[in-house]
Amino acid sequence: MKNHCKPPFILLIIYCSLFTAQCSLLQAQPCIPNTSSLDFNGSTSFVRIGSLNQLEITNALTIEAWINPKVFASGSTGNSIFCKHAWGSSMFGYVLRCGGNGILSFNIAGAIGGSPVGWQEVLSPAGSLVLNTWQHVAGTFDGSTMSLYIDGNPMGSFAFSGTIYPSTGYKARIGALADTVWSMSRYFNGLIDEVRVWNRALSQAEILAGMNDHIDPALQNGLAGYWRMNENAGNVLADLGSGFNTGTAVNTSWSSQVPFNNTSLPMPTITYVAPNLVSSYTSGNQWYFGTTLIPGATQQTYTPTQYGIYKVFVSDTSGCTAWSLPFNFDLTGINRDGKSGLLVFPNPARDMVFIENIPPEKAGVIEMTDMLGKVVMRQNTDGMPSAEMKISRLNPGVYWLHMNGSGRKYQSRVVVY
Repeated sequence: MKNHCKPPFILLIIYCSLFTAQCSLLQAQPCIPNTSSLDFNGSTSFVRIGSLNQLEITNALTIEAWINPKVFASGSTGNSIFCKHAWGSSMFGYVLRCGGNGILSFNIAGAIGGSPVGWQEVLSPAGSLVLNTWQHVAGTFDGSTMSLYIDGNPMGSFAFSGTIYPSTGYKARIGALADTVWSMSRYFNGLIDEVRVWNRALSQAEILAGMNDHIDPALQNGLAGYWRMNENAGNVLADLGSGFNTGTAVNTSWSSQVPFNNTSLPMPTITYVAPNLVSSYTSGNQWYFGTTLIPGATQQTYTPTQYGIYKVFVSDTSGCTAWSLPFNFDLTGINRDGKSGLLVFPNPARDMVFIENIPPEKAGVIEMTDMLGKVVMRQNTDGMPSAEMKISRLNPGVYWLHMNGSGRKYQSRVVVY
């Protein structure tokens, strides 16, 4: 069963820069289930990111991810979360990492006027991160200030006015050091999910708004890389960002542990409780006859007026939707309940119905009522085992035939079209 997101229920967060007067849009996609994360073993696991493209960021930057560390490295430079930094003849790039005694580190190779001026780093207080717990982490740089956030809360800032000295030629990695010339090290030990890289600095409001949901990449401004890690099989990680930098997982394993659960709607079911079709959802229903929407049929129950295929479409306040399987409503197969001896045909009918299996009551009376119990027709049986009833004057709808006889109650449904 495929579930969809319906535009009227989207979550919108507007962010306007005080410096550029430009606005961006964050739109959540809560209907897409968060199915998996990646498990890194701390010694050989990493994700190799493909071509560089949009990840060569030198001005404003945001790195964010969900992490669940199992073991901290000995120092804050240890567990690489997202790394595109290196050193050699100079210092290059940027990295978000954690280690030490629960310290989060965001580090960039600073440059002024195009010339490197050394590492610029902002650190959270010790103990800010804990083991075996999902935490959202983010580092931002807007050209003048570097900031850290854990679970959307500010955890430190550092003033630096300049740019990031580019790390051209070094491919980014998730869970390990990008600089493989010197050493393949600084492996992450634990789970990582929902990694995003932006070429602008997100505000705290944006981080809070987007961290607990998948976001719609088609509507983002500056989303350079986005790895949901929802594949749950194989070693290829799709990049939903603007650079389409596919990741290749090496020595990782998939985990069903996730930091947030975007619950998709289970498929609704339809049951028949005379005289109604009943949806398994108490609200958010829309009934269809075949492919045709039935106007006003938005309650949990719907009283069918003709035989055929019915479906119900449900939606919730988050915009998640789902269809039921088709329900074949055919009164020719269910026009008698377990307590009735009456047989009515044709059914549905327009002008005339024939009633058989009438109990031999000398003063028997058959009554036809509408759904509200109002008697609309009455006919004597005269002790005969069958009868005819002309129904051409009735409005289309579902009606009930009733008769008391031989110490029991007889009834049957009739659809008039």
